[in-house]
Amino acid sequence: MRSLAVAAKKHFSDPLLQQWLGRYATYSGSSPYEAPATLACIAAVEADHGAWYAHGGLGALRDAVIKVATLNGVQFRTNTEVLRIEDNKRRVTGVRLANNEVLAAPIVIANVDAEHLYTDLLPQRKTLKAVRRAGALHKWCHRASWRQGHNAKHRAPQRVVLGRLPTRV
Repeated sequence: MRSLAVAAKKHFSDPLLQQWLGRYATYSGSSPYEAPATLACIAAVEADHGAWYAHGGLGALRDAVIKVATLNGVQFRTNTEVLRIEDNKRRVTGVRLANNEVLAAPIVIANVDAEHLYTDLLPQRKTLKAVRRAGALHKWCHRASWRQGHNAKHRAPQRVVLGRLPTRV
């Protein structure tokens, strides 16, 4: 599959325009050299339908989500390394931190690369094989994976662990 960087070079001779097109990969945490060229369609969608944005930028959106979540009992830990996602073979039960502390959680959101998720954090050979078979490991532009635990539909999670958020949160 052609990468976004290859598509940018094909359509633009100006390096700044190539860089501009590459932003559609980088704003989602991917590399334009690995992300699929289909991300170029975002520019057309924005041109035809406009671009939406949060007043104050994504930082303001993050702050608003944290405020509402905190008011509803969610606890955040930032800059915390997660060694693995704990499970009981049927559902997630929490996360194990680098200091070996285990935090119970009915829902775990892992905004990480799918291969890292299913190889290191929540080893699942069958799922990893399916992801690899789909050819998705180096092509997904944004990866968010979650598994739902018991009672998750009936109440908000009491703990959510997000890694690598700015320390000013």
